[in-house]
Amino acid sequence: MAKKYINLKFLKKIKYYNNILFLFKQNFIGKLIKKGNKTYALSYFNKFKYLVKSKFKKDFNMLLFFVISISLIKFYFIKKRFGGSKKEIPMYLNKTRQVKFIIKKIFNHSKSLEKQKSIDLNKLVNLFLLTIKKKGFLVSSKRKAFIKAKENKILVKSLKK
Repeated sequence: MAKKYINLKFLKKIKYYNNILFLFKQNFIGKLIKKGNKTYALSYFNKFKYLVKSKFKKDFNMLLFFVISISLIKFYFIKKRFGGSKKEIPMYLNKTRQVKFIIKKIFNHSKSLEKQKSIDLNKLVNLFLLTIKKKGFLVSSKRKAFIKAKENKILVKSLKK
């Protein structure tokens, strides 16, 4: 117990940990505000927090950081036309855009079946739990993006010259 407490204290001192959590909460609540009002967004975020805590019985911020660090996508792809064929060139993302891409994917994947614009809280929690177990949509999309970028690495080197 003392070792976990020390690790959490140590993580809170790291600037990267604080920035990532702040960006996630800011963008997550910001996306919810676009769909409704501020009180709805905060209550929805608190419900999400409660459900995750009840499933894992650990610190929510620590779990959130773990999920974000597992699913961070370091690059995105720009489609360029070279000699009659389209190629996808990997471009690196900064930290804020990485977090925004994750939130966008989370929201797109956790939409309700009945109402297209509303977000299903159970799907959101299940996606969160699958990511912690290193399975699910976010981890697989990260792997696919990494493989695609590795294949197009030669193309990027030739463009820099």
